[in-house]
Amino acid sequence: MLRNIFVVLGMVFCFCVSCDKEDNDVKAVENMRDWYKVEDKPGEVNHLLYKMYKYYDVTIFINDTLGQEERGVDAYGEPIVHTELFDMGYYVYGTYTDGRMTLSADSAAMIVAINMIEDRVIPHLPEPGAYRSHSFLLADSVFLTQQIGFSYVTYETNIYSRGIRGMVIGKLNAIKKMSEDELKWFGGEILAVKCADWIQEFCVDELLDFYKISGDSNYDEASMFAPADCPEELGFIKWLEVEVSSRNWVKTPTKEQDIRDYIAAIYAYWGEKERFYELYRDYKDIIKKFDLMVPLVERFEEANCEVRPCGQK
Repeated sequence: MLRNIFVVLGMVFCFCVSCDKEDNDVKAVENMRDWYKVEDKPGEVNHLLYKMYKYYDVTIFINDTLGQEERGVDAYGEPIVHTELFDMGYYVYGTYTDGRMTLSADSAAMIVAINMIEDRVIPHLPEPGAYRSHSFLLADSVFLTQQIGFSYVTYETNIYSRGIRGMVIGKLNAIKKMSEDELKWFGGEILAVKCADWIQEFCVDELLDFYKISGDSNYDEASMFAPADCPEELGFIKWLEVEVSSRNWVKTPTKEQDIRDYIAAIYAYWGEKERFYELYRDYKDIIKKFDLMVPLVERFEEANCEVRPCGQK
């Protein structure tokens, strides 16, 4: 019995030592460099990036190299230099290979994009938590590769959101020519990503009526023959047109993309829904799906967002 008591006491002592060691490790982690911190530097773009970080706690990168730091020396006494990258495809278990990007060198386009995010995204950005993007990387262009039939096709997209680092915002190659309505839609697309995730998690039953309008069989279908004269006839705001084996194909959206499109529309026409109704007055299914999605977005706002006037922290 006495031996057993000593064994138990020894185990408790080892556990306490282990806890103390783990505590020391945590403190070491806390001293690691914060790659999301933005310093104020010379230049208009850098001042805007610092403003977004200081007043809105939003980190925007314009380069996929976040920085470098020395981490000790190797066996030959040479410094080990670590380069931290914003890998657009990096996620918890590996790396996606379905996208590639080209960085921008156009400061004027960056300014338009940053102002668009401040005016169109910040007022509806979720509070810190699972449904708030960690950061944004501005890119000249983002291209996705997808298999359609037996062929792989590549097409340009505005948003790439699969990486764990944050969201890549493309289309800086065209943003300076965008109209006010197009910039509103662009902001809506950014907001739609996390909002769609929340709605798909918490509004499963409500989405059944939304899907039913366009019909389950019409989602995620690719064909060289368009299923209708225009996407609106099927209740879709848009579909994807790609070239497959030198022929033009049409691909209808996935259910997730369909949800994102309607969320983007709601944010793009926030406070002026009548404009949307007038634009799609000849397409009853579009109006029905829009009206079904509005209360779901409002629930998301109530659960995750503190809506505030543009420009106010």
